[in-house]
Amino acid sequence: DGNNPANCCILGYHGAFSSLNGNGRQQVQTFMFASYSDPGIFGANPGDTESFIADIHGLTHEVQEWYDDPFVNNVVPVWMYPPASDPSTICSGNNLLEVGDPQGNGPTFADFPTIVVPVHGVPYHLQQLVLWQWFTDEVPSSAENGWYTFPDPTSLTTPAVYCP
Repeated sequence: DGNNPANCCILGYHGAFSSLNGNGRQQVQTFMFASYSDPGIFGANPGDTESFIADIHGLTHEVQEWYDDPFVNNVVPVWMYPPASDPSTICSGNNLLEVGDPQGNGPTFADFPTIVVPVHGVPYHLQQLVLWQWFTDEVPSSAENGWYTFPDPTSLTTPAVYCP
């Protein structure tokens, strides 16, 4: 459906490529792109003025994924979307260190939780992200205060569960 924003867009991506002019010493260029979304574009219902994806949501997702895996080659075991205790939980189908993807229970826009952080009275929408300690099954997490997620450390309190 071309009129459904959930089926329309790529909100961001990151990657890397080799320089063509390295003369035997090829350099690697990393990059990321993220869109800035106006409030309401990705609303749950027609006419919504607020949405779960707005302003810097895509930017926070892509910057952290680029920072953790700039060459898009950090492989992790295939994980289950949290909560793994839910019988409807599905395997990610993704074995890359994509820290913006595990939150929620599936790969749709609505599955990427937003944390609203006001800055000088302006609400900014940050995506909830998992930390690499979640992927590495580290118990307890060596991250600040034993966290597995940021900016809301209460959303996941245990590490990843891997798919059979």
